[in-house]
Amino acid sequence: MKKNIILFLMMFLFINIFSQKIIFKDFSSYYNNKKIEWKFDISYDGSILYFLNFKTEEIPYEMEFITEYKSVLISGEKKGYLYKLNLVAKNIDREILGESNEATLIVYDDEEEPLRVIGGKVKKYKDKKTIHFILKNVSSKIIKEFELRYWGIDILGNPIRINRRSVLRYNEKGTEIKPFEYYNVYIDVYNEPNLRFIKGEIWKILFEDDTNWEKVIY
Repeated sequence: MKKNIILFLMMFLFINIFSQKIIFKDFSSYYNNKKIEWKFDISYDGSILYFLNFKTEEIPYEMEFITEYKSVLISGEKKGYLYKLNLVAKNIDREILGESNEATLIVYDDEEEPLRVIGGKVKKYKDKKTIHFILKNVSSKIIKEFELRYWGIDILGNPIRINRRSVLRYNEKGTEIKPFEYYNVYIDVYNEPNLRFIKGEIWKILFEDDTNWEKVIY
């Protein structure tokens, strides 16, 4: 019994002596060359392995990178998502030497789809229907204007006409959608009893620095 108590005390002292906080460096290195770096100052004679957990809560997507260095190149991440990072340092016996606090990394999408349509639905009222789109700015810039093209779809996903046209345009000007900020669009539609579902795509964007983005059709 005494032997077990002594062993427990030794393990407790080992954890308190060697287990330290790992600090992530500024994430500018990720935006420059997709490298995550950290600081970990510890007096330990032996090999250290770093386990970096890289995940997003928006989609079921989780990765782990293992390295013996204080940096790692990231690959396989998806653009336009928030990632949570956690880092653990272990010795060759998988005993924990140090651990970081959870950090947040924003993976911007300035090219493929800077303003993302993440939801669209049709609400029914007495004499009209209201189309509600939820948008999200996943770029690193402020958006001040955009064009949204939208159309109705039936229960099978086939396009249906709205107001005698299959595709309509909605233009928003003089707004300010900050990076990773959500934005709501409401469009009233009258005399469309068959309209149940809606689909929309962003066609044009004007950023605050007066640069443009346009959808490319192949």
